[in-house]
Amino acid sequence: MAFRQMSCLSPTRFLLRSSGGILRSFSRHYDKSHRRILGYSSLMVQDGISIKELPMLIRRLDEASFPLTMSYPSERTVAGISQHDAEFQHKLQKCTTLRQVMKILEVPGDDVSAFSSAVAIERLSIMKTRSDDNVDSFIKQAILNELCLTATRGICALSNDMLLRLMSSMNQLRLTDLMGSVQDEMEVRMADRAFTITDLCKIISAVSEDVHCPHDMATAAWVQLGTQYLEINASSISRVYRAMLYASKKEQYIWNLLDIQLRRCIDKMEAEDIATISRCLILGRYRFDDPLSIINQWTWHNRHKLTEDHLYSILTAFVHFNFSPSASYFLDVLCRYIERRNCDVRKGLIALTMDYMLQTQNFNESLFNAVAVDIQNNISKYQPHELFYTLRFFGKMGFLPRNHLEFFWETENYLQEKWERFEPHQLLELLASFVYIQRFPVNPLRNVLTTSFLSRIKEIEDTKIRHQALIHFLELQQAFRQSKAPHMGISPSPDQQNTIYQALKYDSSHRKWQSIIRNTLVHQLNLPPLSGDYVLLPFVIDQGMAVDAKRRIVPFTSPDRVQQIAVIIIHKNEYVRKKSQHAGRLLGQCQFKIRNLQNRGIAVVQVHHNELQDKSPGLADTLRSQLAKYVDLQYYSKEKSTLNPPMRALELINETFVVVRKESKKKDNDDEK
Repeated sequence: MAFRQMSCLSPTRFLLRSSGGILRSFSRHYDKSHRRILGYSSLMVQDGISIKELPMLIRRLDEASFPLTMSYPSERTVAGISQHDAEFQHKLQKCTTLRQVMKILEVPGDDVSAFSSAVAIERLSIMKTRSDDNVDSFIKQAILNELCLTATRGICALSNDMLLRLMSSMNQLRLTDLMGSVQDEMEVRMADRAFTITDLCKIISAVSEDVHCPHDMATAAWVQLGTQYLEINASSISRVYRAMLYASKKEQYIWNLLDIQLRRCIDKMEAEDIATISRCLILGRYRFDDPLSIINQWTWHNRHKLTEDHLYSILTAFVHFNFSPSASYFLDVLCRYIERRNCDVRKGLIALTMDYMLQTQNFNESLFNAVAVDIQNNISKYQPHELFYTLRFFGKMGFLPRNHLEFFWETENYLQEKWERFEPHQLLELLASFVYIQRFPVNPLRNVLTTSFLSRIKEIEDTKIRHQALIHFLELQQAFRQSKAPHMGISPSPDQQNTIYQALKYDSSHRKWQSIIRNTLVHQLNLPPLSGDYVLLPFVIDQGMAVDAKRRIVPFTSPDRVQQIAVIIIHKNEYVRKKSQHAGRLLGQCQFKIRNLQNRGIAVVQVHHNELQDKSPGLADTLRSQLAKYVDLQYYSKEKSTLNPPMRALELINETFVVVRKESKKKDNDDEK
């Protein structure tokens, strides 16, 4: 059978295959910049009793020439709101009771259009929770059914917004039996890309929040959203991020598409949209740094648009994801904002800023002094948890403010007044941070180093928090012993100390570094094998060794021969300030550890973490130069050369054999010539 033109064929010869059995062809539309559009359709062709599928690739030049590929018939044109519909809607909005609504609906059915029916259904859904005993439930249900039938008969004329409102209202009224026409209309409009990005996000939110809605509609909306992702712009991208809170694992690929569109439209976005995206990233648990990097750059160019609420939302995302960019544009904007207002901002923003700077080890001396002055003058405006995150920064970063006398005086008075409002682990961490910078608040410490307070620590359910609290308790105890203040004599039980000991001992990072240190000491410095412990409560050391009077290494099991103890401490990257003029100085906790060990008569050898990298030539030289003060390294180098004469003789024999073999081979070559 010959086919000359599709337009000349009889329509009865073609049966378009569709889910509803309707003669319809869905074609894919692109924007006007794409002049050549390909439409895809699948046709069933009948030749006598033979029926076969004929796939056709049609280049659409004029829709009028191909009626089977037109997207919508003429009756789908959206109608405007008539004056009668506007007056009807105004009357419904004035109603305050369900009976008043029912009275307005007592009109002939021909006078109620599809729009008016949808508005009436929406009004009834709003007043669903309000009870009215004077209205018969049977009459109410009958009117609802009639309204739904009227709305679905003219559903093609409803706008997208009205269609979405109708769907939401029918779901709230649990009219699931009458939802078929609404779902069919929405699927048709999705296939023809009649919905905007905002409409698709509304569909996803409405369907996902209501358990009675069919989730197939949400799946179709997600697919259509991924298809139309190029239409996501600056005005709609924040709404898409909010919709991503309902995304399942199947829709996680949308995050990547949003990263692409965010980079394209970031210059046109407003501060409120940036704050919304930051909050959605936290709630959506998106763990990649691309959006935060884009936001970090945007804040510098649009810093004049940012308000206190915007800064707080963005900073919360940075803290939540522990995001530390190489160029800290946002942090510079944040510090300038707080300094120029003399810390006259919400105290939660100051606390979060200090916590973020501690997290990223950024240093801004002018900001820290400004915060210290604000605490001195306005400490009563701080809540206990806000003051905790603000105060602990100074000790942990090893920073002593200019007005430290007044600063600690106000702090101690506040702690005495609000003592019961702090958690036990917060008090221990706060007081330990003061000890790091050699400040001993005697009165609060007397309340901590007691049996009753130690029992409060035992009641902490979280094991990690409880162990950390006990470590801070031991740090305070060590600081008290080395200070001139009288010691209370309260200590954790042996079982608690053993628990802390085991937790510190089996730290995987320290075990790895201990192995590197031991190999270097044995194979390059010729020291005997070391098996010393590397936990000296409450501190973790990476290697320890005992030395006798002759500066030779002895086992820890012979305390009578031990003259001195030397320990090796490796400073990890988080122990060193970065990205500031103070880079290279140790943080407060590490300073306290070294100071405490030296006061106990222990020799401390310090090694930077970078020297432990593979094939680093500086580790052996660093250890040799620092250990020479405490260990007789020459003794072990001489001992190595004379310790095993047979091995040295074997090496000489091998060298002689190699030389003789080379000379014999050379003589044979001369004879051949």
